[in-house]
Amino acid sequence: MSVSDLKENIKNLTPKERDEITNYISGLRISDDPNYWERVSKAMDDKNPDHWIPLEDILSKKD
Repeated sequence: MSVSDLKENIKNLTPKERDEITNYISGLRISDDPNYWERVSKAMDDKNPDHWIPLEDILSKKD
């Protein structure tokens, strides 16, 4: 199956099924990045509010 075929099939999925695909691919990307959790931990420990992303900005990107 080609990437074009996959994209076409994904169009026909329900929003819930698309979320499942998104979560699966995100998991694959995380597992391919050996430094992922180190970067996440460092970002979470950052005490400088200038480096924080407002929750509203994150939520608005999901829509």
